[in-house]
Amino acid sequence: MNLDDLQKIVQILQSVKALVGQQNPWIPVYAAIGGALVGAVAAIVPNMLIERFRERRATKALTDAIVCEVSALLTIIKHRRYVETMEQIVETLSSTPGSTRQFEVTISYDYFKIYHANLERIDLIDHSIRVKVVTFYQLLEAVIHDVKPGGPLASQPRTVDPFAEALSIVKLAIELGHEIERIWSGEAANAV
Repeated sequence: MNLDDLQKIVQILQSVKALVGQQNPWIPVYAAIGGALVGAVAAIVPNMLIERFRERRATKALTDAIVCEVSALLTIIKHRRYVETMEQIVETLSSTPGSTRQFEVTISYDYFKIYHANLERIDLIDHSIRVKVVTFYQLLEAVIHDVKPGGPLASQPRTVDPFAEALSIVKLAIELGHEIERIWSGEAANAV
């Protein structure tokens, strides 16, 4: 290395020193704030994504369980021929004015286990199906109240009107139940 090369190196080092020596004193502050922000985002965003995934999974699981219970109830109503029996009672009472009848069905206390166990979480279910689910269960509970032992249709002979009303409520509940199944099967198909 000759003297000219050494002088060039010294000049370059002096230029670099001048650049570094005139450094903005706020750069370390900016770097610290920037690092903190990047760290916070890196910590928060994955947790938010994980929480959102868990929430979606819980919503789907709850809705699946409720819809399965609705389907099971519709199957039980069909196989036990409750609607047909009530239709026969209404027909008989309609064709014989002034006649009365009783109708009693023994039903366990917690017939809607999944629904009752998850009432505090029902708000997780999408609104488009939640209203129908709650209405479905309320309609069935009203009819169960009427036909269970001690209920108005079970405890005293009644004319056609209370039976026609109960039959109408059961049919409405069945219609809602099938609508719930259709909505959910459509949503589940779209999610795949």
